[in-house]
Formats: sequence, structure tokens, C-alpha cells
Amino acid sequence: MTCTSLFCTRTSPIFPKLLLRGLVPIPEGHELLEYISHLRVDQYDVDRYHGVVYSWMADIRIGVHTMFDDAAEPQEIEDAEEGSSCSVLTLPSRSLEGLWESLIFEHDVKTTLLNYCRASLLFSDMMVDANVVTHNRVVLLHGPPGTGKTSLCKALAHKLAIRLQDRFERAELVEINTHSLFSKWFSESGKLVMKMFGQINELADDPNCFLVMLLDEVESLSASRQAAMAGNEPSDALRVVNALLTQLDALKRRKNVLVLCTSNITEAIDVAFLDRADLKLHIDVPTPVCRYDILVSMLSELATRGIVTSDQDIELLVPKRMVDTVGQETFTAESGVSATIRGIVGRTEGLSGRALRKLPFITFSRGVLFDSVGVMPFMDMMATTADEMVDERRPKTVGVENV
Repeated sequence: MTCTSLFCTRTSPIFPKLLLRGLVPIPEGHELLEYISHLRVDQYDVDRYHGVVYSWMADIRIGVHTMFDDAAEPQEIEDAEEGSSCSVLTLPSRSLEGLWESLIFEHDVKTTLLNYCRASLLFSDMMVDANVVTHNRVVLLHGPPGTGKTSLCKALAHKLAIRLQDRFERAELVEINTHSLFSKWFSESGKLVMKMFGQINELADDPNCFLVMLLDEVESLSASRQAAMAGNEPSDALRVVNALLTQLDALKRRKNVLVLCTSNITEAIDVAFLDRADLKLHIDVPTPVCRYDILVSMLSELATRGIVTSDQDIELLVPKRMVDTVGQETFTAESGVSATIRGIVGRTEGLSGRALRKLPFITFSRGVLFDSVGVMPFMDMMATTADEMVDERRPKTVGVENV
């Protein structure tokens, strides 16, 4: 099954006067419902308009895409250990719809990724000799666990599939299970890597297919050769690294392939692999401004679903920009909601995005006995839960009693 969807970067005639990111309800009986399933405000420059965008301010830019409902299809390599070696997902996928918009990072992270992909395609179109001007189409996102690296890679693949639909007839996301490429049999792991890339090359042989390869926790494959030499059986580890580097070099000639990698431990990655990554982005725990925006987005979602109740739209109660501790930015209007959110921001220093996004659910499960709760009481409970979550993550010291 497929579903047609429409995304807008500016406005649409049926949009409300005030534009807010996310889904826009289509009035029942509207003629658009014959052709599309939903509308979504995708991107706009809120800073240009000081945090508020009205429909009369914006230009209209509309794009239409078809989403696929198919689940990721497991693929196996002969002689691999138990479990699938990779999964293939046809893009754009319903399972990834809205993911790009929901991820909140520093402003330049998403822009940097999109600009990199634009430059990569341009250099390929202009037939720039990669031996003279090297561009490997390899991106590495690294940083602490739980910061959204894998989700960002999948969201980027989904976004590119939509934007490149006039260029490629189809798009596939191939997510490689790096752990399955290690064999219990000595010297076999390198061969498994070669077989895996053989399957990748078969998919990439179709010039009308845009292929995004995701290597999650790439340090599993590209462990430092220097560290491997210090082990008891370094040969197999060296073969894995060498096979990976050889295959990445071979993929350079593929104009329709993009390699996205993630790592929690960059120190363990081979230097030669790091050199092959054109773009290396550090994805850290959310900054105060990002935490503020994440909290606002979560409260808005709960309010939309009727779990958190408020007399007004949450996004209207909360300004888009946060006042920092030294007053470099100012609110257009302070409110009880925004003040309480700023308090929670201060309590969640050091939490990963993954942990922060659990905060509303944990709060609700621990302290709410009914199906809905008022926004202010709920945020007071969230503040308490945030303190508990931060305390749970602190290293515990064990006292030793003198005898």
C-alpha cells in the first residue's frame, strides 16, 4: 500500500493565519482529501520573522510525494552468523514520515548535511574527477549514545528520497547489521564484509535507484588496526578493516550511493577510515535551547492528543526562543508555561535527547492517575521527575565501613 502526502515549505491556501510546524488538519469534505492524506508544514525560517510566521508573510512552495508502507526487508549473507546481515527499506517510508521535523539539533546540523548532499550531487553531475578532487560520499556522525545519530541518518535518507524523486525512480535505505559480519571462524569476517558489499553493488547497479547505506556503530567494523595488532589474533580484525576500506574506495564511482556512518567511540575507529569520511559531525547532548524546543514539541504533542489539557495552543503560550542565563535573548512575552519549561531545562543538563524524550511518559506513568492532566500541574511533576532521572544517572559511590 502507498499513501500520497504533501509537504509545504511556506504556506498553502487552507493553512491557518499563524503557521506552526507539523501536521495541518484538512477540513472534512475538502477536495484535497481526494488526492492527499495530509498536509505538513516542513521548514521555514522562523528567525527571519522573529519566531512567528503568518501565512500572509510566506511564499508558496509545495511538493508531493508517495510514501511506502512496506516494512524493512531482512537480507542475509551466506555463511553469516545467525540473524539478518542487513535490512532494506523502500523510501520514502511511512515509518519515517515526520522524523526529520521532530529531530531538534543546533541549527547548522541539518543544514550542513543537506548542503553536503547538494555539493556531492553537483560534483557528480559536473563529472569532477574524484582522483583530483576527492569526494567519497561518506558521512560520519559521532558522539555520545542517545543523541539521535541513527535517527538523523534515517531521517536524512527519507528527506533525500523526497527531494530527489524527480532524479531517481526509487530509493532504498540499506541498514547494515555490523555485528552479524563477524564470524566465529577465523579469517571469515573479511569475506563476509566483501559479500555484504557485493549485495550493495548489485542494488547500486541500477542507476535509477538512489541508495543510502547506513553503517551503525561503525567502530565494530573499522576498529583501529593498531589496536588490533596488540591482540592475540589480529589477522581477522585487519582483514575486516582492509575489506571495508577497499569497498568504500570502490563505491566512490557510484553517483547514486551515499554512505552514512555512526559511532559512539570515535577513538576506536581506524585513521584511514576517518580520512575517507568527507564530513564528520559531532552530535552532542542537547544544548539548553534545544532542550527547550524539545520540551515544547513534546508538550504540544501531548496537548494535541488530549493527554495534557490547556485553554490555548501550547505553541502559542510558549515563545520560540529561550532566554539564557546572561540575557542574550529575550522573550516577546513571558508566561507561566515558558517560565516552568525554562526551569526544567536547567534541571536536565547532561541528559541525552533519548533520555529527555522519555521524561513526559515517565512523569505520566509515575504521577498521573487519570487519562488527562492540566499543563501546569503536569510540568510541575515533570520538574520533579527530571531531578530523579538526573540523580539516577549520577555515579553512585559505595562507602566502605572500617572494621
